Amino acid sequence: PGSWIQIVPPSTIQTMNRPRTICVVEDDPAIRRGLVDALEFAGFRVHACADGPSARRTLALAELDLVLL
Repeated sequence: PGSWIQIVPPSTIQTMNRPRTICVVEDDPAIRRGLVDALEFAGFRVHACADGPSARRTLALAELDLVLL
């Protein structure tokens, strides 16, 4: 019985000289804030989006390594 999610520090997966960037798409503000806080604490750059349209704008403008829906 362990956690269903494991946050890996970006230094272990970094392949270029830039921080790993994640887009979190979640409509529930409390869940979104918790995910953003945990990922930022682990050293990731995070873009938070509350809905599909804002996520599409972020996808068009930001260089992302991962999108969490």
